[in-house]
Amino acid sequence: MKKILNYILSALFLIWELPQNIIGAIVLYIYATFSDVIVVDEGTSVSVYTSIKGGLSLGTFNFLQKGYYRNPSKYVTKTILHAEGHRKQSRILGPLYLLVIGLPSVIWKALWTCFKYFRKKDYYSFYTEKWADKLAGVER
Repeated sequence: MKKILNYILSALFLIWELPQNIIGAIVLYIYATFSDVIVVDEGTSVSVYTSIKGGLSLGTFNFLQKGYYRNPSKYVTKTILHAEGHRKQSRILGPLYLLVIGLPSVIWKALWTCFKYFRKKDYYSFYTEKWADKLAGVER
């Protein structure tokens, strides 16, 4: 009975997070078609290790750098946990995730990366990143 309830819950979350899951599946398809990927099913999420720099969380999918795969360093562990924090945000916000977290996070990353002015601030001080850390229990 518990297994059936887990399947139902998983199906409901798949629908609740449908926009980011569709985009995540498309990104996975593109990476799998054009580059070498390592895909790890983690139960509630799928970690995809590929040529992406940094990380990207889209619904069920967490895209991470290949160098993070089985890397026990403290920084990598925090980064993977941080991605799981974004995963939790996706579950909480559902279809609003892309507008409330996804788009602002991408814009913040671009500004922080491209302009020296923004690098004066801690990257993880931005609300999307701070909340992901909090949900994942990451202390910086």
